[in-house]
Amino acid sequence: MDYKLQELIKNTLLHTRLLAKEASDHNTNFMLVLLGTYRVSFSVLQDIDFLSVNSNHGASALDLSRKSLEYGLTIEYMIMKGKEKMATRFQNYLYVQVFKDIEFLRSIGQNLSGAKINIPDMINKYNALPKDVQQDKNWAGRNMDGMLQDLFNSGFLKEFDYSRLSQIYIWGNRLNHPNSLVLQNYIGEDDGSTDEFYLRLAMFTALSIHLRLTTRLVDEIRVLEQKNVYEDLVKKVSETFRALDELETSL
Repeated sequence: MDYKLQELIKNTLLHTRLLAKEASDHNTNFMLVLLGTYRVSFSVLQDIDFLSVNSNHGASALDLSRKSLEYGLTIEYMIMKGKEKMATRFQNYLYVQVFKDIEFLRSIGQNLSGAKINIPDMINKYNALPKDVQQDKNWAGRNMDGMLQDLFNSGFLKEFDYSRLSQIYIWGNRLNHPNSLVLQNYIGEDDGSTDEFYLRLAMFTALSIHLRLTTRLVDEIRVLEQKNVYEDLVKKVSETFRALDELETSL
């Protein structure tokens, strides 16, 4: 167990709790998506902090940290491609998902008359979407590997970050799908070193993403309010990033 890393996570949760819980005074599409993403990130970091008390939970923690990574990269992708346009696209994909759920439930004979959503309205909003959006497999029309590649090709991610984030994503995927390398740890002799590595990587990943999202959220609030808010929090984030840099060499 890396107690220094665990301490950094606990302190970050303490310092960012208020920011995660505060309601936004602004309802731009990007702000709403960013705030929701930030709350997901806080929740994941909190869960990983809970799992970190036992290194045997390393595989589960790394699998969970992949969630933080995907949400964090989604925000970076939106900023790169045009944050308001992409946030609107993200929100509109809700209608694609709800429409498919309605179709499925109807196909198995479910009575939707008591549904809490306005089904005709949802169907109308789905029908108003462009055909390519209706047919997309996800909100961006691009899988996470492709989004990572786009971020790198555009210079939004440097080679150092791209190579490491791509590999972390691969490790997380291995734990999320049937995989021979992962299975080997369960059928062979295991000295616990793999789980310890997974746990440390999960803690490092989720903390790094949450810190990055903190700066993104504060920056967005500052732009919208035209005020230099959360100065103390930004200082804490900078200090934590410096502490992470010192730990990174031993990752």
